[in-house]
Amino acid sequence: MESQYQVLADIKKLDERIFRLQISINNIPVELSKHEKVLGEKRVVFEEAKAIYDKHTKRLREAEQELKIFEDKIKKAEDKLMEVKTNDAYAAANAEISNQKGEKSKLEDEMLKLMADLDKETEKFKQSQDQFKSEEAVFNEHKQKLDAENETLQEQLNSLKQEKNGVAEKLETAAATLYSRVSSRVAGPPVVEVSQGMCTGCRIKIRPQLYNEILGFTGVKQCPSCGKILIPAPPKAAMDPVSGMPTNGA
Repeated sequence: MESQYQVLADIKKLDERIFRLQISINNIPVELSKHEKVLGEKRVVFEEAKAIYDKHTKRLREAEQELKIFEDKIKKAEDKLMEVKTNDAYAAANAEISNQKGEKSKLEDEMLKLMADLDKETEKFKQSQDQFKSEEAVFNEHKQKLDAENETLQEQLNSLKQEKNGVAEKLETAAATLYSRVSSRVAGPPVVEVSQGMCTGCRIKIRPQLYNEILGFTGVKQCPSCGKILIPAPPKAAMDPVSGMPTNGA
């Protein structure tokens, strides 16, 4: 049975490394989402600025077309003015010209304001575009780095799992069944040490009888509180009082 405890101790070390690796792998999407959030905020600002810029640009083009129509109408009305025969017709044509020129003047005022606004919105648009592209480049760089890190960690994880599977084959049937059942039910590594009568998984004191059974290697035991498999903690090395270093046990 003592050899089974050693196998469980070896599995424990591998499980702890696997657990730490899995945490690092799980943190990668979290880290990436932080950069995605910043990029998303820059994208919203950019898209809003672009929408306003496009709106002003479109309206200015429409106004330019409307101005051309007014100019054509005024020219035709002025040409027609030369052909009228009566005072009433002349007055009506003149009134039409005056009306068209008034509308043209209003449109020109609007265009001046549009051009002034467009200058401001163009600056905002270009600035937000530059900021978005800059943040996009930063995001792509981080994503590439995190993807590479994830690939490396996944390779390490797969290697450790294969190594653990090889070690786990040394477990006897009862211990292997218990290990499999506990692994599926608890969070984190399923094998923990018991030190000075305390489960290091949940920090709960276990019964002295159970503690003695574990120290005596009488069977694979579980913590009554957290359910994890308990193995004895390795004895602490004696420390040299002068050097402060572990002694060689001599």
